[in-house]
Amino acid sequence: MRGTGLVAATRRELGAAFAFAAVLTVFVNLASLVVPLYDMQLYDRILLSRNMDSLAALSVFCLLGMGMYAVLEYLRSSLFLVMGDRLARRFDVATLREALARSLDGEPGAAAQALRDLNDLRNFVIGSAVAVPLDLMWSPALLAVLTMLHPLYGLYGAVCAVVLLGLSLANDRATRSDLAEATTAANRSLSSLAGTLRNGEMLDGLGMLPGLARRWLHAQGKQQHQLDRAGRRAMAYTALSRASRLLMQGGIIALGVALVVRHQVTPGSMMGASLLVAKLLQPFEALVSGWHQWVLHAAAWKRVSAVLRREDECRVNVPWGCESGRLVVANLGFSVEGRRILDGVSFTVEPGEALAITGPSAAGKSTLIRLILGLTSPDRGTVTLDGRPTALWQREDFGRHVGYLPQSVSLLDGTVFDNIARMAAGDAEAVIDAARGAGVHEMIGRLPLGYDTWVGGDSYALSGGQRQRIGLARALYGRPKLLLLDEPNSNLDHLGDDALGRAIAAAKRDGAAVVIVTHRPAILDVVDKLLVLRQGRVERLEPRQAPLSLVRETT
Repeated sequence: MRGTGLVAATRRELGAAFAFAAVLTVFVNLASLVVPLYDMQLYDRILLSRNMDSLAALSVFCLLGMGMYAVLEYLRSSLFLVMGDRLARRFDVATLREALARSLDGEPGAAAQALRDLNDLRNFVIGSAVAVPLDLMWSPALLAVLTMLHPLYGLYGAVCAVVLLGLSLANDRATRSDLAEATTAANRSLSSLAGTLRNGEMLDGLGMLPGLARRWLHAQGKQQHQLDRAGRRAMAYTALSRASRLLMQGGIIALGVALVVRHQVTPGSMMGASLLVAKLLQPFEALVSGWHQWVLHAAAWKRVSAVLRREDECRVNVPWGCESGRLVVANLGFSVEGRRILDGVSFTVEPGEALAITGPSAAGKSTLIRLILGLTSPDRGTVTLDGRPTALWQREDFGRHVGYLPQSVSLLDGTVFDNIARMAAGDAEAVIDAARGAGVHEMIGRLPLGYDTWVGGDSYALSGGQRQRIGLARALYGRPKLLLLDEPNSNLDHLGDDALGRAIAAAKRDGAAVVIVTHRPAILDVVDKLLVLRQGRVERLEPRQAPLSLVRETT
C-alpha cells in the first residue's frame, strides 16, 4: 500500500479504534460513579440506620465496582498501546523509505524530522493526553447527574468547566507560536549538529570545536529563550488551573452546606456532588497542561502524512523484472538552481559491455551515476534499463538487479556478511561468491571473526582499501545485470586493481552492463568504450583506444 492510501487506511483504522475506546470510556466513567454513590449511601443511610450488614454489603459492592473500573481502565490503556504500535508498524517502513529519499535530495534535516515525528506520534497515542477528549465527552452526563442531585450543583459544575476551558484556550494562545518556533529551530539545530559531529576527527584535528561550540550555544540561547518564555507561561496557567480546581472543589462543599442547612439536599448528596465535580473537572485541568501536546502532535501528523503523500507523487514504483540489462541514456539534462550539470548526454551500454566515464572534476560524472540509479529525476531525457525508466522502478526490485559502489564507501553497523548481503537474510553461498569475485574472501578470513566480524561505526577498523573491496563485494552480490562503479579503485593498491579488473571481466562474462567512473588508467584495459565528459557534455564517446594518453588529456 502506497503513501496516500496508507494514510487514509490508517486514519480509518485509528478512528475505529478511537470509537471503541470511546465506548470503553462510557463504562469506565459509569464504574467511577460507584464511589460517589457509596459515599452518598454511607451519609444518608448507614449513619442513620447504623446497620453494619448494609455497610458490609455496600463495601463489597464498592470493591467490585472499583475492580471493574480497574479492568476497564486497563483495557482502554491497552487499546491505546495497540493503536500506537499499529501506527508505528504501518508507517515505519514507508517513512524510513521517504526519509532516505529526502536525504538523497539533500534534505537530511527533513528526513530526521519525519522519523522523530513518527516516534513522537506513537508516544503520544500511548500516553495519557490522548484520552482527555474521551473523558471530556462524558462531561454532559456528569453535569446531568449533578443537576439531578440539585440544579445549582449542575450550574456550578458547568461554570467551573467553562472557566477551566477558557484557561486552556488562553494557555494555547499564549504559548503556541513560541513552542512551534522553538521546536522547529531545535530540530533544525540538532540535525545540523548531528551531521557536523560525524566529522569528529576533522573537528578535533583542526581545532574547530571551540568555534563550533560558540555557534551552537548562540543558536541554543535563542531557542532556550523561546522555550523558557513559553514554559513560564504554560506553568503559570497550569498553576492557576490547579489552584482554581482546588478552590472549585471547596466551593461545591460550601454550596452543599448551604443547601443542606436549607434542607434542600441531604448531606450524602453534598459528598457525592464533591466527588462528581472533582471527576468532572479532572479532564479540563488536564486539557490546560496537555493542550499544546495535541497541537504539536497534530502538526506532526500533518508532516508525516505529507511525507507519505510525497512518496506517491515522486515515484510510481511499478513492479519490474530485468531480463537483459541493456542501459540506454538518451539526451539527458539536469540542472541545480539554474546551473547546468548535464546537457544532452546520450550513450548505450549493451549486456556484457563495460563503459568507462572519465573527465575533469565537476564534469558531472557522479551526478550521471545518480541519474542512472534513479535517485534523482532528470530535467529532460530518459534513463532506461530494458526499456523501463529507472526512476519508476520499485526500489526493492531495483536492488536485486543492480550493483552500486559509491565514491565514498560506508559500511553499515553489522557483520561483514550482513554488509555484503545488503543487510538482508543473505544466502551464504552468494555472499562467498561475491567476496571471491571481489578478491576479498581470503582477506575476510584473516579478520578476527571472519565473515562474522562486526564493522561500521566504531566497530573493527578497516582500511580504506578493505572497505572499498567489501563494498565491491556488496555491489557484486546476486550477480547484478547492471554494475555501477564510481571511482572503484581510488583506495586500492596494485593487488586491489588486479582484483577489480578480474571482477569487472567476470561481470561482463555473466552478461552485466558495467559503467565505471574513473580517473585512473589501470582499470581501462577491461572496458570496451570510453566516454569523456566536460562541463556536463559528451566531449568524446568512442571504443577504448590508448587509454593512458586519453585519461591524461581529459584530467
